[in-house]
Amino acid sequence: RDFFTRVMHGYKDVFRIAWLKMNATNWLSPERPGLLGMSSDADGKFFGPQMLHFWPAEDELGSGERGRPLPIYIHQKKKPGRYWNDVLTFPAPLGDCVPFRITQISFSVRHDTMQVWGVSTSHPRLLETLHAVEDLWERGWAQARQTFLDARSMPLEELVKTLGVEKGPRVSKSDLAQVLSEERQHRFATDPASRRGGFAAL
Repeated sequence: RDFFTRVMHGYKDVFRIAWLKMNATNWLSPERPGLLGMSSDADGKFFGPQMLHFWPAEDELGSGERGRPLPIYIHQKKKPGRYWNDVLTFPAPLGDCVPFRITQISFSVRHDTMQVWGVSTSHPRLLETLHAVEDLWERGWAQARQTFLDARSMPLEELVKTLGVEKGPRVSKSDLAQVLSEERQHRFATDPASRRGGFAAL
């Protein structure tokens, strides 16, 4: 894994090289990926840690709303929290550089190189779909988290490593370990299902 992460840019690059090696046909969307997150009209900032891929409008999948490309794939949500409320795209064609790198903090929108969709008013059906999909992700995370907490066979150190994405940048691992330890003890003391041992009972 370390070797491939040094010489390739993710699994999409692996597919591209594999297709070239096999002399197989492949297709690259002409639509530049955008960002999915939250926008603020008050301070003109956007928070978008997820990349959003598109299918061209007026192609096999039909026309997009307001002539825009069709969102087809979100890459990738790793932390709990609901923030799929708006889309930002870059109008520059593929091949041209855009002054941006994906970040975990909010940034100022440059209207000369970025376009905020205003999904709540311009694409209400898309917003409804995004919220439904994000709710599904959040429910899955909550269920998995509960299962890990209930698993007596999982050491606390492993639990901290697994759920570490929950903590903010100012929260230390030791603080998170204390919180999870107390939460686990409370569950074991009050939840009959947890007292049966979680994974250890299987």
